[in-house]
Amino acid sequence: MMRVRIRAPDGQHTAEVGADATLGELKDVVAEKTGIPSQSQELLTGFPPKLLKQAGGEEDTCASVGISNGESITVREVPPPAAAAEATPSSLTLNPAAQAPTYTGPGATNPGNANADEDEELARAIAASLAGSAVDTGSGSPASKAARTDDDVPSGGGGDS
Repeated sequence: MMRVRIRAPDGQHTAEVGADATLGELKDVVAEKTGIPSQSQELLTGFPPKLLKQAGGEEDTCASVGISNGESITVREVPPPAAAAEATPSSLTLNPAAQAPTYTGPGATNPGNANADEDEELARAIAASLAGSAVDTGSGSPASKAARTDDDVPSGGGGDS
């Protein structure tokens, strides 16, 4: 027999499972102790607790996933897989036909594409920074000002005279 400690939202529990117990059997024991249905359990082990890796699913043995005598197991309640899929409202799905709001206020020369110039300038600046070169857009950006500081100009009063 193997003794494990279970940390759950309702408190701590101790349980005994067979040395060759499967994860399915362990989850059934956890369900008895915590009241969390096995299909709604998320098991974490180790310190700091990490999500239990289940290559073979519920048929993996406790030993094959690293659970040994005296192991501390943290259990969290999550929605069952089928309920999680059903809980996603269809209104949250992306609609590629939906149009973005357009700016039609003062100064809008092309209301359908008001931010195109700004977006294009931003894209060019990003591309230039990734390429390692500076883009001077004539706006007096901090990058262009930094290149023209007085600190870079020799004072002419060298100390070698």
